Amino acid sequence: MAVSIQRINLPTSKSRKVLSGTLPESTVLNSHSVLEQLQNDNASLNSAFEQFSRLGKEIVKSYSSMEQQVEILNEELEWVTNQRIKEFEEKKALASRLQQLLNILPSAVIVIDGKGRITQVNPVAEMLLGEKLDNKTWSQVVHEKFQNRTDNGIETSLKDGTRLHVATCPLSFESGQLVVLTDVTSMHKLQNMVVRNKRLASIGKAMASLSHQLRTPLSSAMIYSSHLKKEEIAYSARNDMATKLQNSLNRMNSQIEDMLMFARGGMDQAKRFSINDWWQELSEQLEEMSKTRSIPIQISLDCSSSGFLYANSKALTEAVLNLAVNACDAVQSAPIKKPQVKVQAKIQKKELIIKVSDNGTGVSESVANELFDPFISCKPKGTGLGLAIVQAIVVSIGGKICWSNNTSAGATFSMVLPLAKELQSNPYTVQSCQKTVGTQPENFLTMNEVDVNQGFQEEQKI
Repeated sequence: MAVSIQRINLPTSKSRKVLSGTLPESTVLNSHSVLEQLQNDNASLNSAFEQFSRLGKEIVKSYSSMEQQVEILNEELEWVTNQRIKEFEEKKALASRLQQLLNILPSAVIVIDGKGRITQVNPVAEMLLGEKLDNKTWSQVVHEKFQNRTDNGIETSLKDGTRLHVATCPLSFESGQLVVLTDVTSMHKLQNMVVRNKRLASIGKAMASLSHQLRTPLSSAMIYSSHLKKEEIAYSARNDMATKLQNSLNRMNSQIEDMLMFARGGMDQAKRFSINDWWQELSEQLEEMSKTRSIPIQISLDCSSSGFLYANSKALTEAVLNLAVNACDAVQSAPIKKPQVKVQAKIQKKELIIKVSDNGTGVSESVANELFDPFISCKPKGTGLGLAIVQAIVVSIGGKICWSNNTSAGATFSMVLPLAKELQSNPYTVQSCQKTVGTQPENFLTMNEVDVNQGFQEEQKI
């Protein structure tokens, strides 16, 4: 509150002498001006007293207002302090819960700062890695504890054989990363047992089917061979029986080769090769098939730039020929006047896409869901291994195969294969669905140019 202050006129020295009685009375009586001065001084004193009184009241009022403001500020400060204490307690409780959660998590949690140094770990991390990790660099831990092998970018393994699933994410409010390691050794053992049992079951079923398929040509071969022992058989008849015997043996050999191809998956003897050179050889075999079966096969390759694949070229050729044979069989069994088969390929988005289509009967709904399963066939003399072999070859390359019935007639089978420069030595996972088989893994994030995920590759052999 503003306080106005005015100038106060005090009595002069002469007036003070008159008031104090030090001047002679005659002088006082004779000095009219002095009386006037005294009156003026008295008025000034009264005015000064009034101003002092008013100023005192204003000061008291201002002090009272300041006391009220201080009281309000103290209340606000107390409220803010209580809120801060409450927030601190909540954060403290949250931090305690998070710490307890870290301690009971079955996964190893490692916090790495922006310089690549480990700042915090949970007990599982110390148990898996076997020592205190604080203030160590992550690159040191990777070098000391992890195997130096290439893997699928998602899982890795320690030097003691423990297999780990690895996940990373950047820290939100500071530089650094969070690494989570999950021990999946037991899970993989169970998965391997399941896969092995399924493979054994498939092989058992395959043996039963193969035995049935081999019985007829084997019986024929035995009959022909027994006749060849007879000396009275004419030379022309002997040649005819020898030809039939050879055909029976070739049929058995073809069925055995199909079984071996299905068991191996088509990835043995894989190497890098040119798509253009491979397609030229494939085209020659397709043209020969077209002439032999009297079915027009349209062959085309849309390849603006040279590309490469990493695979077993012979196995991949067999896969395409297998699809072409199925297409030819489909158009021959369909009541159409102009059968047509197309085998087309093009490079698109770092992938080679091969499509085999026909205008035949298409895929029946009864076998649509199990089309790629082994020993499922729509042909009377089929072994049911054709599409299963194609799937095994395509997936072993890291690609996928899909199919669809055409709008007008027939069906189209498409193989999507990654180019050689996109390949990694990975065990690929096959996801079963109606029209798509095969997946590719995602890459794993690294820290300070050190691949956290230097794992191992496991081959499954029966």
